[in-house]
Formats: sequence, C-alpha cells, structure tokens
Amino acid sequence: MPCYTVQTMSVAFKAKHKDMLLAALMELNWQYQEIGQKIRILSQGITLDLATEQANLQSSNLQASQDQLNTLKRAYAMEGVKVLARKQHWAIKLKTGESSKVGTIKGVLQRRN
Repeated sequence: MPCYTVQTMSVAFKAKHKDMLLAALMELNWQYQEIGQKIRILSQGITLDLATEQANLQSSNLQASQDQLNTLKRAYAMEGVKVLARKQHWAIKLKTGESSKVGTIKGVLQRRN
C-alpha cells in the first residue's frame, strides 16, 4: 500500500496592505482565491493568512514553495515602492533588461517635473 506524506511549513508573512498584495499577485500573473482573511494562491501551494500574518506552504517541494513566497515578497515590496513613488511624484525606471519578476531589481527613482 502506498504511503503518502504532506509536508507543511508555516512562515511569517507580514502584509499590512491587502490592495498592494493583490496588485503584486496580479503583477506576477498568479491566480488566487480570497476566503475571508486568507488568500490561497492556486498554483503555488501557498495560503496567506492575513489575520495571523502567516504563510502556510503545502508542497512536495517546500524549497520551491519558499522560493515562490520570496518572489511574492519582492513583488509586494516593489508595489510599496510604486505607491510611495507616485505620492512623491517620482518615476521608477528599471535598468535595461531588468523586470519586476527578476530576483534582483535594479533601477532608479527620478523626480518628475
């Protein structure tokens, strides 16, 4: 008889601004489902609990899920930079060949006239 195991890991994930989190998910083109204070990312095996500030990873490959969570954290941080830049009337210019989906984002903030 086959033996199945489910690997689960809980990680701290603080996202105070739900609208920025949803914008980050849309930027990554990840499908998600909202269930109360939880956001389930359908293809990644990640459930974000905004009330407890925890991310629950369920996967046979927890390292891949952790990498995906780190990608989401970077996208969320970038959304925060975008919001602040708009408030200060700055423009974000990513360096050539860089995109918000890359692990390291390099760019400059320029004041708009």
